[in-house]
Amino acid sequence: MDSAELVEERSLYVGNALSCILYGFNLHAYFATVLALKNSKSRSVPRIFYNVFGGIMLLFVTCALVTSELRGQFAWIDQRGQSGGPEAYLQQNVTEWYVTISSVATLLADAMSNGLMMYRCYLIWGHSLRAVVLPFALFVPAVAISIVMTTTSAMPGASEYTGMPLKYDIIWMALTTAFNVVTTGTICFRIFQSYRQLRRMFPTQQHEAAFHPYTKSITIIVESSLLFTVVTVVYLVVQCIDSPVDIAIGAVWTNFCVLAPQLIILRIASGSAWTDPTTKENLSKLTTAISLDLEQSGASHYP
Repeated sequence: MDSAELVEERSLYVGNALSCILYGFNLHAYFATVLALKNSKSRSVPRIFYNVFGGIMLLFVTCALVTSELRGQFAWIDQRGQSGGPEAYLQQNVTEWYVTISSVATLLADAMSNGLMMYRCYLIWGHSLRAVVLPFALFVPAVAISIVMTTTSAMPGASEYTGMPLKYDIIWMALTTAFNVVTTGTICFRIFQSYRQLRRMFPTQQHEAAFHPYTKSITIIVESSLLFTVVTVVYLVVQCIDSPVDIAIGAVWTNFCVLAPQLIILRIASGSAWTDPTTKENLSKLTTAISLDLEQSGASHYP
């Protein structure tokens, strides 16, 4: 068997293994979110919406995982006697129903994830529509291309390795990558900007501790979906160079597509994310701390 064919089969095998591991993280994140939402005392958090949103995302990644495992079963077990071996089966059966279901589930999960990222960008920038103009301009054509790509790849005789489906796939991935880079950069910039402003307003360590949960490193990584953006860039690169490892990277990307927004929802449920109520509460605490310091300072100067 050709070495490239072996690499491609190994890519599917490794991708399935990594998907199972990351799926465990997705399960944990979702049920931790459900528990956090149940115990949340905040009335401003839409519990039903986030529970349903996270549940739908989990359903999509479950479909992607099951269909990918099914594809491996058919290639290596049920249809291994087919002429050309497993590699021929993988290339000749890309229009099967389970492949289409996997594609649709992945694309819908990506659209939902991008929608949440746009909303977070809008919220973190103080409900500024200007902050989401460019992300929205990338989001709409990405969704349109994904619909065309899914329709084209499901047609009889289509191949995900050549022709129009491959071109649409690269265009869609490029738009998705641009969207994630823009939203991640926009959110990171806003958090750093807010941190500098708060440091100038409240320079002491005591006051910095009040807003530290909203500006620390983990906040930037989760709120901006930084890891997901990095995986997206890597996935685009391996697709552009036509690397046979793109199946494994794609499996990781699909799971991060669901895990990244789920971690944001978990932070919202736990009260540590950037939201209107938590930001107002944080500023209220800072104002109170400053007032107390001023009162104590005045009392010490005028016994």
